[in-house]
Amino acid sequence: MTPSDTSTSESEPKTQKGRRSIALDTGRVRTDVTVRGPLAQLFETFERIARQLAPSARSTDEVRRLQPPIAVFENYIKGLLAETPATAISYLNAALKQQRASKDFKDKEIARAEDIASHH
Repeated sequence: MTPSDTSTSESEPKTQKGRRSIALDTGRVRTDVTVRGPLAQLFETFERIARQLAPSARSTDEVRRLQPPIAVFENYIKGLLAETPATAISYLNAALKQQRASKDFKDKEIARAEDIASHH
């Protein structure tokens, strides 16, 4: 993505991710991919990288429907990494509340978060 490809403002946080595919038998780089995008489009950025490294039969729309909103993902990860059970439950409950409010409800991830929260 070039700067002209994006409609984000200069003040919006941006991310740049690079990945390399390496042939294990020769140790040589097969594919070198760098993609830039706004932080709010983190999943889309990684999806573009993944498609360049290993094309998928799934459509881009299908993949994106499976992605949670970035705020839900952030609270989910914070819940997984929390140092205390109370903090974990707080973050996981926030993720659940946000996900339920989202039109892109993803039952599998919600069930996992509920399972983690119930074991603490």
